[in-house]
Amino acid sequence: MTERPRSILVAPCPYDDESPASWIQRVCQMHGITYQRLAESLGIVARHDPDITLPPEHICHIGAGTSVSGVRLRALSNTFHAVRALPRARNLLNFDPLGAPTYRICRYCLANDPVPYLRIAWRFKDWKFCPFHHERLMDRCDKCNAYIKSTRPSLGKSPSGKHLNVSDCAACGQPHIKPAGVHGPPHVMFDGQELAAQDALVATVLNGYFRIEGFNRRLDLGFFLWLRENYEWHGGRIASCGTCENPRLVSSIVRRLQSLYEHASGAMPIIGIVQ
Repeated sequence: MTERPRSILVAPCPYDDESPASWIQRVCQMHGITYQRLAESLGIVARHDPDITLPPEHICHIGAGTSVSGVRLRALSNTFHAVRALPRARNLLNFDPLGAPTYRICRYCLANDPVPYLRIAWRFKDWKFCPFHHERLMDRCDKCNAYIKSTRPSLGKSPSGKHLNVSDCAACGQPHIKPAGVHGPPHVMFDGQELAAQDALVATVLNGYFRIEGFNRRLDLGFFLWLRENYEWHGGRIASCGTCENPRLVSSIVRRLQSLYEHASGAMPIIGIVQ
């Protein structure tokens, strides 16, 4: 007889832009247990960074036997697939000084969530502004100064009797969100290029490739990291708008950069035709 995998029976449905670590936090909060205890109860090993070091099958194992579909669980487990494949890309993610995985948060997004959760984009160093609330994201609790760690769910109840969730600090239990009666976020000065740059970076890492305007082929994540390390980054663009109007010039520039990249890193050719 084949032994059925252990099941927690009930798990929340992941949001489309929710990170694996956030979903695991919400599973832990639903059952009132730590991440380590959850892993032990299912016969799997808790990992230092669930977003990038947890094997994809472990996400499926956590959700096995629940109402969450296998398709959705596999999609969630593959969120950071490109980072797993290219460890250098971990430098784009948030960690505390001791190397623990962390997040930034928008307090106003969390305040407006029916069920608070951590967005995938909040894991990235370059994602510094909320494009919806024009809020500079925070990476620490403004009450106790603790980092917002991805593997530490907020458990228990607040002094008022409220069950803690992702919008509460796991260290002190105080809410990250603005209290009732506090009006909109402070005005933060930034331009559209900053938003375009953070959006372009996140899309590149999640897809594992990027495109340059005026060039009709995909360019891989390794090339993207090399460009960031060696050239100034302007709003997600390598070429100016004027240059993009001349595809031949763009192609020449990209191929020249490709040659430099391959010579510097010994990389295989990185251009693939878009299907």
